[in-house]
Amino acid sequence: MPQNRPYPKIQQNATFQVKRALSAPGRILVSQGQSVSATTLVAESPNPAHFAVVNLAQALDLPDVEPQAVLLKQAGDKVEAGEVIAEHQGRLPFFKKTCKATVNGTIIALVDEYVLIETETPHQQVPALVDGRVVEVDYGHSVTIEVTGTHIQAACGLGGESYGPLKLFSEDPQASIQGEAFAVLDRHVIYLAGGSITAEAIRHAEAIGLGGIIVGSIDAALLKMTPPPAIPVIATEGFGSRPMSVETFNILKTCAGRPVSLQAGRPGTANAGRTSIILPSPEVVSS
Repeated sequence: MPQNRPYPKIQQNATFQVKRALSAPGRILVSQGQSVSATTLVAESPNPAHFAVVNLAQALDLPDVEPQAVLLKQAGDKVEAGEVIAEHQGRLPFFKKTCKATVNGTIIALVDEYVLIETETPHQQVPALVDGRVVEVDYGHSVTIEVTGTHIQAACGLGGESYGPLKLFSEDPQASIQGEAFAVLDRHVIYLAGGSITAEAIRHAEAIGLGGIIVGSIDAALLKMTPPPAIPVIATEGFGSRPMSVETFNILKTCAGRPVSLQAGRPGTANAGRTSIILPSPEVVSS
């Protein structure tokens, strides 16, 4: 008797739309009607500036601190998180207190006992991620791309997004990935396994430079990985130990060798909450 599962939701041989949005207002680099490949940059913007305030008096335990007497850095200097920016030598040789920068950035102001640091703001660049055609442009904010192919909305995912060739880990639809399971030649490859994956295997995949991983399910404990996974890890069925459905596994298995796009939205980004596996039709990829 078939089970009614909320995920994955599968659209095969369909035409659907993928929205690519900036986290902050910026510049759109494509126009409506333009054909794009997955690696085409469609938008960019500077990340909004953030600031950190460091209290010298508190850090050095000097209520009447004189900043110029203790500072090792000045306005305009670049600093790294954990770098000493001020120090005070006590009366005893071994009694010295230090004040460290809390973020990477540039000191932009010294006001009384406070040091203001502007964090680094690299540009956000948004690739199309999929092969298709731009059908809508919201200037300064987003583009919508029409895609023909297969769309699988998965239950959950970690680690952002990527694009690369799909490779089968095992013919066994319940096989899990453990330990150091990948080779150097797997760089940029996206692996498919029907079972689960361990934190150790994810770290090894990061070190190799894998493009991403698709599995049936993941342990909820992976949400506590520190730092979080740097590559997309998508679970079609969700948290727990449930293997990938035979239907989903077979659909993905037949696409081995073809490019696939993964979207596991990070919290706080424009793509938060979107966990998708996208396979453009062969005709689109070859055109």
